Amino acid sequence: MKEYYISNSAGNEEGPFSLKELENKEINNNTLIWYEGLEGWKAASEVDDLNDLLKPKTSFNLDKVEVPKAKPVPKKKITTSRKKTLTTKKVTKASPPAMFSNVFGKSGRIRRLEYGISYLVYYFIYFAYLSSYSTFMALVFLLSTYVIIMQGAKRCHDRGNSGWFQLIPFYFLWLLFGEGQKGPNEYGPNPKG
Repeated sequence: MKEYYISNSAGNEEGPFSLKELENKEINNNTLIWYEGLEGWKAASEVDDLNDLLKPKTSFNLDKVEVPKAKPVPKKKITTSRKKTLTTKKVTKASPPAMFSNVFGKSGRIRRLEYGISYLVYYFIYFAYLSSYSTFMALVFLLSTYVIIMQGAKRCHDRGNSGWFQLIPFYFLWLLFGEGQKGPNEYGPNPKG
């Protein structure tokens, strides 16, 4: 019985192995093999005794493999339309914004209470400006005028009107005492929540 020696990739020699033991070793066509009677190390592909060992372990006969037939897909009629489709979004009830959270902006809606407090603060600053005539008070008065106009626009929005409605004489009384529209309108959600 022949005893085989192999040289691994690191150049270390291992063995002796029987032909049966070589089956458990990972050898390929380029693995160097030597046995007694062989002149020198040879590649495993050059050793006739190892031909059966180097054959692939699994083989497939493609003639016997059955390929499942695909089911025909029914043709669907594709129609195109130039109409835009609207998607509906689930509307969740949002909490109303905090008072005075957007005093410099003109978008949205505010309640009567916020508008009334803004008006009181505006008149307080107006009378303070009339009594002092300082540059600082003039700047504060201009800033408060801008704020009361923006607050008036938001209060007009709450009533369902444009912000320009506040230019109507005595319309500020409607803004102070009139109720806003119930539910959301084109200017935003109801500030009462």
